[in-house]
Amino acid sequence: EDAGQRVRGFQTPPALLPRDAATGRVNFASDAGNTAGKRTNRGFEGLAIGPDGRHAYAMLQSAMLDEGGGDGVYDRIVKFDTTTGRAVAQYAYRMEGASQGRGISALVALNDHEFLVLERNNRGLGVDATLTPPNKKVFRIDLAGATDVSALDLDAPGASFTPVVKQPAPWLDLAAPATLGHPSLAALNGVSPEKWEGLAIGPRLADGSHLVVFSGPRAATDQAALAARCALRVRDLSSPATLVTLATGRGRRSMRASMITGPPDRW
Repeated sequence: EDAGQRVRGFQTPPALLPRDAATGRVNFASDAGNTAGKRTNRGFEGLAIGPDGRHAYAMLQSAMLDEGGGDGVYDRIVKFDTTTGRAVAQYAYRMEGASQGRGISALVALNDHEFLVLERNNRGLGVDATLTPPNKKVFRIDLAGATDVSALDLDAPGASFTPVVKQPAPWLDLAAPATLGHPSLAALNGVSPEKWEGLAIGPRLADGSHLVVFSGPRAATDQAALAARCALRVRDLSSPATLVTLATGRGRRSMRASMITGPPDRW
């Protein structure tokens, strides 16, 4: 809360804990000996608050060990009751693929069932990173009609469930030539950063549009973090984003996807 006091904790569903499924032994230090639950450094990466503040949504960066691990394509979105701190539902989000370190970096609520998800691979400008091919996209998704998969193993033989609806065309392609070619990103020389990690939506402006801000990444060729900020204005959040302006700057820290962002209607 405002004074910096801890209000409450949120209980991670047991199935998401990194562990040896045979013994139940939990191990957060590494994946050594773990056969189930989230992967090391692949825990909750996206966090959003619903419009009424009653629910928080946390999204795993990628598939769990027992649901494909590095080859898995389904990420879990966990819906929490903000009053009790308990999980009340889980939903499956299907990524475009599983190779090249694929994962999600941010989750932003548009209303109580629609969200924006920033999905990306690990290709691009970064320390020890492979430069191409970069894939960094923002997708609009809808939880309405999706199966609550809390009790399901997503890659079990015969598993039947409805994942969240994901629009086939990205809401914004951050690695597209039209984006990278914008004059204010000249410092990147047309090369995509390895990771875009932050996503936020500002309040509705006087003309009815919204400002959308992206941030990242964590590394650059000079070993210092390049804090690249991408600001754009969109007329309609349901339409593909229209790029207006971009800006870059340098700094030691990246702006991470851990930004807690409520839906624009609450701002």
